[in-house]
Amino acid sequence: MEINGSGGSLIERKYRLPVTVIWQLALDTAREMEISLKEVDEKEHLFQGSLLTGEKTFLFGEPKKKAVSLVVTPVEGGSQVILDIHKERIEVYSFRPQNKETEAFMKHLEGKIEAYTQESPCPHCGRQVPRDASFCPYCGSPLG
Repeated sequence: MEINGSGGSLIERKYRLPVTVIWQLALDTAREMEISLKEVDEKEHLFQGSLLTGEKTFLFGEPKKKAVSLVVTPVEGGSQVILDIHKERIEVYSFRPQNKETEAFMKHLEGKIEAYTQESPCPHCGRQVPRDASFCPYCGSPLG
C-alpha cells in the first residue's frame, strides 16, 4: 500500500524474512541515508527521526526537514514494514510529489534485502557469505 499526500507519503510492504533481520537492515538503511534518529525502540522495532530533504524554504533558502517514522511488525509468513515520511509542518497543498524520500528509502532497503537473501551465514564464524561459495572468505572453513 502506498499513500502520497501533500505533505508526505506512507508505504507499507511485506517481506518473507524475520522481523529481527528486516529491523537491522532498516536501521542500516537509516544510518546510510543520514536520517537523524531521535527515538529508537528495539523491543517494538520502531524508530522516529528526521531527514534533510533537497528542498529549500522559499524565503530564506534553508533546507527543509521531514519527520521519519518506521515500524517493523510480524505478520504471517514474515514481516511488515510501515514507513511514513512527512513534512514537520502541515501544508494544505503541494504541487510537487512528496514520495521521493520514501521511494529512495524503500529502494535502498530492498537492495539490502536482496543482498541478504543472496547470502547465507557461515556455520563456523557466522558471517554472511555468498550461497555458491565453497570456502568462507573470512575464516577459510569449507562450506557444504
